[in-house]
Amino acid sequence: TTAESRLHRFAEYFSVARELQSRYQDSIRVLIGFETECCTGYIQHVESLRNRFQPDYIVGSIHHVRDIIIDWTPEQYAQASELVGGIDALYCEYFDQQHELITALRPKVIGHFDLIRMHDKDYRQRLEQPKIKERIRRNLELIKELGSILDFNLRAFEKGATEPYVSQSILQMALELGVLCAPGDDSHGVATVGLHLERGIEILQQTGFSTDWPVPSH
Repeated sequence: TTAESRLHRFAEYFSVARELQSRYQDSIRVLIGFETECCTGYIQHVESLRNRFQPDYIVGSIHHVRDIIIDWTPEQYAQASELVGGIDALYCEYFDQQHELITALRPKVIGHFDLIRMHDKDYRQRLEQPKIKERIRRNLELIKELGSILDFNLRAFEKGATEPYVSQSILQMALELGVLCAPGDDSHGVATVGLHLERGIEILQQTGFSTDWPVPSH
C-alpha cells in the first residue's frame, strides 16, 4: 500500500459517504468525518485533508508517542515507554501531545481520551499522580472551553478492559467541569456497530451525564 493509494481510498470514502448522505437525507442524519493520527507532520497533513474534503467534523485521537504506536502490542508500548524514560513519562508526553493536537486542530470530538492506559495494569493509580492528573485536568478544561465532545469509547470492552475510555476518575472530573460526553462504539466494521452502547449509556446515566447527546459539527 502506498501513500497515493491510501489517499485514493480516502477520497473514495468521502465520495461514497456524501452520496449516501444525500440519498438518505430525508430519513436519517448522516455525519461524515475522519479520525486523526498524531505523528510527525500530522498537523499539516490533517489540515490539508480537512481543507480538501470538508468533513462535517473530525475526531482528534492519538495512537503514537514519538512515532511509536502505543495501542497495538505490549512490546511496542514498552518501546515507547523506554524511549521517553518510563511509563510515567509516557503518560505525560501522551497528554502533552493531546493538548497540542486539540489546540492546533480544534477537533469537535476527542477520541479515546486515555488510550495510553491500554497496556498498563496499574493505570488507576497512575492516573492519580499529580503530574499526570494536572495534565488531564488541563486537557479537559481546554475541551470544555472549545465546546468539544469527549468520546466515551466502548471499544475498550472488546479489548478486555473493565471500563471504557475514559476511566471513571476522569469521567467524574469531566462531569464536574461540564465537559460534553457521548458514547461511541468506535466500530471497525459493520459487525460491531452499536456494540456495548446500552452498557455505556447506563454508565453515563449513573455518573450523572445527560442522554441528550450533543451532535458534532464544524
